[in-house]
Order: sequence, then structure tokens, then C-alpha cells
Amino acid sequence: GKKKVRVFSLHLHVGKPLERIKQFKETFKHLKSGVYNIVCGDFNTADTPYLQPFNWIMGSSLKEALPFYPERKNLEKLFGDYGLKNPLRGQRTHVANCQLDHILVPTPVKVLKKGVQKDPVGSDHKPVFVEINRITPSCQALTVGKTI
Repeated sequence: GKKKVRVFSLHLHVGKPLERIKQFKETFKHLKSGVYNIVCGDFNTADTPYLQPFNWIMGSSLKEALPFYPERKNLEKLFGDYGLKNPLRGQRTHVANCQLDHILVPTPVKVLKKGVQKDPVGSDHKPVFVEINRITPSCQALTVGKTI
């Protein structure tokens, strides 16, 4: 039979990795079993060493601002712990050459296409998309995306 889809759109805290983890965990309390959960939005993840000192300027601990702080690794593990995957991992969705924007889909869902528009439109973020199989026995395509 058909399964329901629940879509969350997030804009997480700028500059505080541990606060972003708390915000994820709070959102993830609302994920439902028996429902395909899709979580997307601007996660403000400073995953390049030259951006990480920005975390300290914005009020995080010095530890969270060091170039080797594993924010991306920690987030990807958290996604997996909640049965989600990041099809856009490694894509650069922001003019600062990092992945701030995400569309997380359930691990068992097949990703047909994914992409990041080359240039931002009216924003410093680039539009992103993920095309997945429809979550029904017919397996027709369903596109979920974030537009700016």
C-alpha cells in the first residue's frame, strides 16, 4: 500500500555546531515510523576549514571553530542514526563552496537524480533538487526540492 510522506524544512542556527545538533535532535523527535520522512533546508554546516572559525565569531566554543572539528562527520552519523541519507553529500550548495543546503531522504529510497544549480538566483545559496522513486508500489518518480 501507499506510505505517507512527511517533509520538514529547517533553517538551523548560524555559527554553533552543537546548537545545530540540538535542533536536529528536537526535529527528529517528530519523525514518525511508518512514514517516509524527508528533511531539507539550510543547515548552516561550516564543513570547510576556512569557514569553521566563523563558528567562534558567532559564539560557539573554540573547539567547534577549529579546522579539524568533525561537524560534517557528526551530522552524517546523526542522519544515518535516524534512517536518513544525504544524496547531495559533497556538493557545493553555497557561494562559500560548502554544503549548507540539504535534502535528506529515507535510506531505503532510491535516488534517481540529484543536483545543484550552477549559479545562485537571488541568494547566496544555489537551488538544489533530489528526484526519488515515488513511495508507492508503482515506483513513479516524485521530485522533492528546495528552491530559493
